[in-house]
Amino acid sequence: MKKLLALVFVLFPLLVKAEDTRVASYYLNNPEKYDGQKITLNCSYVKRDTETSLGGAVAVFRAYTASKNNNTFQTSEINVRVPIDVAEKFVHKYGSDMKYDYNYNYSTRPMTGIFKKDGSSYYLEYTPST
Repeated sequence: MKKLLALVFVLFPLLVKAEDTRVASYYLNNPEKYDGQKITLNCSYVKRDTETSLGGAVAVFRAYTASKNNNTFQTSEINVRVPIDVAEKFVHKYGSDMKYDYNYNYSTRPMTGIFKKDGSSYYLEYTPST
């Protein structure tokens, strides 16, 4: 019985899914720890931020991330700065609407970039894959 109980204590943490580290809220809740580091998010879709202008070389988007953990659906978002010359490909790659089926299984794509600070807010500097 003691061996079984010990086995349960060892395996239980492996069976319980930890906090999802590929959603924007994970990094935004611990920003100092990840400032300047390369991160990867599971992106559901993106929307162009028409209210933010950084000049002609960069387009700003809102990336929406999602995860389903223990039957709980969590979404969060982060600003993403994208070189203007790849902005159209960026939208094509990540889509502009969330896609999911009748079981609420949704699709995501990995998005990689550098997590950075600008004033009092944080954003992702998109790193196009080659």
